[in-house]
Amino acid sequence: MESELRKRFVIVTALLVTIVLAVFYTATHFYYSYWFDQDTLSFIDWVADSEYSRITIGKTPDIYETGGFTDSDPVIAAVVTPKGDVHIEKYIGTPDSDAVSDELLGEIINREADDYKLGDYIYTVRDLPDGRKLIVTADTGSGSTKPMRLVTRAALVLLGLALMAVITFLLSKFVTKPAALAMLREKQFVSDASHELKTPLGAISINAQALSSRLHKDEQSLQKYTDNIIREADRMNRLVEKLLMLSRIEEGKGGGKKRISLSDCIEEMILTYESVAFEKGLSYESNVDEDIFIKCSEDEIKQLGAILIDNAIKHSDEHGSIEISLKKRSGKALLTVTNTGKGIAPDELEHVFERFYKTDQARSSGSFGLGLAIAKAIIDDHGADVAVESEPDGITKFEVTFGL
Repeated sequence: MESELRKRFVIVTALLVTIVLAVFYTATHFYYSYWFDQDTLSFIDWVADSEYSRITIGKTPDIYETGGFTDSDPVIAAVVTPKGDVHIEKYIGTPDSDAVSDELLGEIINREADDYKLGDYIYTVRDLPDGRKLIVTADTGSGSTKPMRLVTRAALVLLGLALMAVITFLLSKFVTKPAALAMLREKQFVSDASHELKTPLGAISINAQALSSRLHKDEQSLQKYTDNIIREADRMNRLVEKLLMLSRIEEGKGGGKKRISLSDCIEEMILTYESVAFEKGLSYESNVDEDIFIKCSEDEIKQLGAILIDNAIKHSDEHGSIEISLKKRSGKALLTVTNTGKGIAPDELEHVFERFYKTDQARSSGSFGLGLAIAKAIIDDHGADVAVESEPDGITKFEVTFGL
């Protein structure tokens, strides 16, 4: 239980940190991208307003480096005629850079006056006195170092997450220790209380039985009281036994595990409850594949089968039907127990495995509400999974999946 708590703590913490980092990284990315675009726009505005773009071809100005650009961020100036023909084209920073296409220049000219970005291009447009237009554009997406920057950032993020996960796991023992101690004290209390109750309950039951057998005929009026004491003592004794069993299973002390035939265990439980189902007038069918072996505690698996079958019998309607199957599918063993009856309400399905929880049907049956809790503890102890489906006034199905 403690290891499961630590695992969940690490997963939740890692998930929260990942979300926070993702939001922070996205926000900073858009923030810096916006201001980089603004800086680029300021620079090409300066270039467009300078005499350089109009009189010099193919030379890098001395002030080029002050714009924050490198040779991998070309700035291209083009003079376009009213017909859309490129009259002059100048490369600022990288003379051998690819020129912007005529289609791109035409699209820029036709865009709204307040636009400044088209794809990866930041641009500005100036009207020249002779009717031509000067377009200065910078390709901010052509940098050869940008993929490397992205890879480096991703590597650093992954390294940070891995380091955070390791540190979180190391600290999780300290963080979860109070909860683990509380759970341990709860289990210890249940175990100790059950042991302490077991002896006086046994004494009460024995004395009540002795008193009942010695009553004289003229004292038969007292018989009902002694009978009630015996019944209630037996009931409390069964409750104590169930609590002890649940505590042992949750502590991993239910029994040693070895490779046994799951088929034989389930078949034995099916035969055990066949007469009970017959007396209740139920249709009782089973289909168990042979030679299904798993590593498990034989006593616990038999207890699991008994709980599921007994639960199905108790909650079947009159002349209802019960079907029990054990099948091998895709490297798994599927134990399925279905019955017809009133079913389990949708809002109760998620609670059926809780201690002392009783459905509307079980509240009047004298059940302790521990049977399915014990079943779930056995399932968890064997690393299996369980699913419950139920239709109102229809079929209720419990399906347990074991790894082979």
